[in-house]
Amino acid sequence: MAANTGSRERDALITEHFPGLRYVDVSPEEFRSYYLSFRTVRSGRSATILDRARFTLADWEGYKRVNLKFAACLARESEPGDVVWVHDYHLCLVPGLLRSKLRDVWIAYFYHIPFPAPDVFRVLPWHMEVLAGMLGADQIGFHTIRKALRVEKLLLGVDRLDYTKGIVQRFEAIGNFFQTYPDLKGAVTFLQIAVPCRENVSEYRSSGGSTRADVGIAEDRRFEFSGGLV
Repeated sequence: MAANTGSRERDALITEHFPGLRYVDVSPEEFRSYYLSFRTVRSGRSATILDRARFTLADWEGYKRVNLKFAACLARESEPGDVVWVHDYHLCLVPGLLRSKLRDVWIAYFYHIPFPAPDVFRVLPWHMEVLAGMLGADQIGFHTIRKALRVEKLLLGVDRLDYTKGIVQRFEAIGNFFQTYPDLKGAVTFLQIAVPCRENVSEYRSSGGSTRADVGIAEDRRFEFSGGLV
């Protein structure tokens, strides 16, 4: 199930390859509110970049409205015993909304970036509503960052050039890693691949440039560390 934002050529191509796909009609204004605005706020919370957060009631209402549309469509399409898998932070409310409509489906939810610390999450004015929505799922999965020690030879990061991914913080962590374990210099290599994304969103355009500047890289380049930051 995916949002129909009015791109007929794209939707026709996707439907051709995925005939079972169902669309949820989302107006351009709703898309701006739930995906480009409130969704960016949510991801900003997750990356702990508090200065990027901008909260408006209009965006929150748009976010809720689209989540309601997805839940209603899922309720119509689902049958008893079905497994419903909801993805990512732009649909946090869907598990709870769907659970209020259906009691006999299994709901899974996956949050695709590291979840924020409690003190950061509470900055969001509607954090309890978001949490209640997620807890409507039977099972919740989270993206995690694992620490790599002596057993690793290559540390690989593959991400969009996206401030929610914490790329700058990752480079800083690698520097701290080599300071803590200097004997591993030359034995461990860090490789980061980053691809530009969502350049129609100002937050991503500005953060992409600052990220490249902060780590001294260029787009589509591979980065290698054997002793510290360069």
